[in-house]
Amino acid sequence: MTTACLTHRAVAVCLFFLVGECIRFEAAPWKNEVQTPAGGYLAKRTNGALMVGTVRAGESNIQGFGRLDNGRAPDADTIFEIGSVTKVFTAITLQIIVAEGLLKLDDRADKYLPNGLKLPEREGRAITLLDLATHSSGLQRLPGNLKISQNPYAKYGATDLYEFLKSTTLRRKPGEDYEYSNSGFGLLGHLLELRVGKPYPAVVREKLLLPLGMSNTVVTLSADHRARLAHGHDHKGRPTGNWDFDALAGAGAFRSNAADMMRFLEANLRPGGTPLGDSLTAAQKTHFRGKTARIGLGWHQLNTKDGLKVIWHNGGTGGYVSFLGFAPKEQLGVVLLSNYGDALANDSSLDKLAIEILTALNRSSAE
Repeated sequence: MTTACLTHRAVAVCLFFLVGECIRFEAAPWKNEVQTPAGGYLAKRTNGALMVGTVRAGESNIQGFGRLDNGRAPDADTIFEIGSVTKVFTAITLQIIVAEGLLKLDDRADKYLPNGLKLPEREGRAITLLDLATHSSGLQRLPGNLKISQNPYAKYGATDLYEFLKSTTLRRKPGEDYEYSNSGFGLLGHLLELRVGKPYPAVVREKLLLPLGMSNTVVTLSADHRARLAHGHDHKGRPTGNWDFDALAGAGAFRSNAADMMRFLEANLRPGGTPLGDSLTAAQKTHFRGKTARIGLGWHQLNTKDGLKVIWHNGGTGGYVSFLGFAPKEQLGVVLLSNYGDALANDSSLDKLAIEILTALNRSSAE
C-alpha cells in the first residue's frame, strides 16, 4: 500500500446518522480484535494517541487509546489531520458534480484551466478528469517545483502549479498505468473550485460534508477545533507543526475527528440510506485497472488473504497517519486516526493494523 492503552470513560450519548444508525462510545471491556493490536501499535509509540472506529454486523463503536500531550485520552471529538484521505473527498465531490451535469469524467482536464493553459500530452492522449481521479494521468507524484519543508504545501499556490504544468513532461501516456500522484489530485481539487466558482474547501463542504452531517471535517481550524486538536509527532515521537495547503488542497488538506469519519464510513457501507447514495456507489466501482493497482474514484481496492474485498485509502502528513477501509459485502469497516507518523517515513504500520483489525472482525463475525 502507499503512503501514515488507556481507556476513557464511557459517554452516554448517541450520535444519530441520516440513516438512523448510532455510534456507541464504549469504555471497558475492549474487544480483543481491537484492544490487542491497538495496544501493540502504541507500545512502540509512547507519545501516541490512536482512535479506532469499527463497524461489524450493523454495530458501530469508537474507541480511544493512548494519551494526548495534555495528558487526556483522545475521544471521538479529537481532531486529527487525515492527509490523503482527503483525496477520496475530492474524487466523490467530482462524481457529485458530474451527476449535476457540470462536468463529465472523460472531459479534458485542461478544459477548465484559465487563459488557455494546456496540460502536457503523450502520444496524442490528453489527461482527463477520470485520469486525475484514478492516479493514471502520468503526472509525477509531487510537482518538480515543490520545496520539501516542515510545511511543504503551505505556500504552493496556483501560480506555482501552473508553472509546473507548463514545464512538466508526462512519465507515461495518460490512462496507461497507475502511479500515485499528489500533483494530479491537487490539480483535480483546483479544477473543481474553478468550475464551481468557490474555494475548494467550500465546494467539498457544500457537496459532500454537509449532506452527510460531517460538521467537524474542515481545512481551516476554528478556535474550538484547535482546542480539540491532537498535536502531531513525527515517526520518532518528536512534536511537529501542522501542514497547510493552498493550490494542492485536494491532495491532503482536511482535518477531521473519529465521529465524522465514522459517519463517512457508515455512509459508504450503506449509501442507499444517504442523500448521496448514487455518487458514493459510483465512486466505489472500479474505474481503472493498472499493473499494480485497482482503483475507484479516489478509492483503492485490495483483496486480503482471508478473501475480503476491501475499499480503502490511507493518509499521512508531517505528524499524523490515518486509514479508512471497508468490506461492503461483509459490512465491515475500520477508521484509524493517529497523531504519530510521518508521510515521508515510509512506515506502513497503521495500514497493517487496519487490515489486522478488519481480518479479526471478519473472523469473529463468522464464529
